[in-house]
Amino acid sequence: MKIVYRGGVDSEGRPVMVVVGAHFLLRCLDLGRFVLHVVKEFEPIIQKPYTIVYFHSAASLQMQPDLGWMKRLQQILGRKHQRNLHAIYVLHPTIGLKMAVFALQLLVDNAVWKKVVYVDRLLQLFRYVPREQLTIPDFVFQHDLEVNGGKGLIVDPRTKYVYHRP
Repeated sequence: MKIVYRGGVDSEGRPVMVVVGAHFLLRCLDLGRFVLHVVKEFEPIIQKPYTIVYFHSAASLQMQPDLGWMKRLQQILGRKHQRNLHAIYVLHPTIGLKMAVFALQLLVDNAVWKKVVYVDRLLQLFRYVPREQLTIPDFVFQHDLEVNGGKGLIVDPRTKYVYHRP
């Protein structure tokens, strides 16, 4: 379902895990199997410093797992996950998502949630993770243009490269 997959590396050379919120459809997902998949994907990466990029673009909080499930996932991944996590870059955060992260800070070990960096534009994200290191779904580009108006930006439809207008 391409909910969680490996990206390239961030600007400091740390491996990147990508999470696509809009692909997380609770009604179509066996959460137990999903946790096993996440552990399988994360285990080789969390042995050293790494980064997470979360595309919240077009995601609905009604489709997201509840806070208890998120707490269990964090417990399964363990302390190594927390210690080696450099940052979680959240693209296109909503007020609802920010409130959920705040609630997680109260319920779950605060150390992880202090590493959340909210990013409003793709170009901001590319400061932390170079464009060529990410496979970005088309709807994320579309959402960025809709939300930010595309002022001064050009998106190459073939390569999905975003750059400033000359």
